[in-house]
Amino acid sequence: MSQDKTYFRQIKRKIDHTRQALAEISEITAEKDLTKIVVGMGDLLEESGFARKPFDKVEEEVFTDMDGMTTTKRYAPVLHDYLENGEPSAAQYAARAIIYAERALKLLSAEPSELVMQDLVFNSLRAQEFATRADFRATKKEQDLRAGFLSRTSNRQNPDNFEKYQDKLSKRKALVLEAKKSGKDPVAYVAEKDGISLQGAERYLKKKNLLDN
Repeated sequence: MSQDKTYFRQIKRKIDHTRQALAEISEITAEKDLTKIVVGMGDLLEESGFARKPFDKVEEEVFTDMDGMTTTKRYAPVLHDYLENGEPSAAQYAARAIIYAERALKLLSAEPSELVMQDLVFNSLRAQEFATRADFRATKKEQDLRAGFLSRTSNRQNPDNFEKYQDKLSKRKALVLEAKKSGKDPVAYVAEKDGISLQGAERYLKKKNLLDN
């Protein structure tokens, strides 16, 4: 009987050791995956012209309300980077992936609890989701650029495409002049009149050298 008890205790110890080993392997794997996201998305940010960490560069914007009260807002530009159609850019997705991945990495070393585990799972899933979106958006951009390069010659030869391009450029030039004459912000004015985001309007106007330096 005592031999049976000893045998069962040995089995229990082996099971406990196995569970602990599996938990450690899982934690190491999670840490590697999260670190990989931080590094990979950091590379994408650098390729997009941003710092490797979302909050390495923070800017300030001053707002004045109707009563003359001013407030200062601090923000990371990469978290407000949008495409011309108003959708988040690959860089914005990459920045958000890094934020969630770094939160998850901190939780890995926190005191284990049910709440910590829930937060860890949530942040890990969000990090992976935004990393996937960033990779997809970056890949699609490369495909669009290649397609644009290949079709550029044919587009020039297509009068309809050229006229649409010229119409949009002429319209936005006119909107910028209207804004300047009325003392309004050209970016906000173009965004409002053309139905696009502020970021998209600013990017377009800068690209076409329609803003004063």
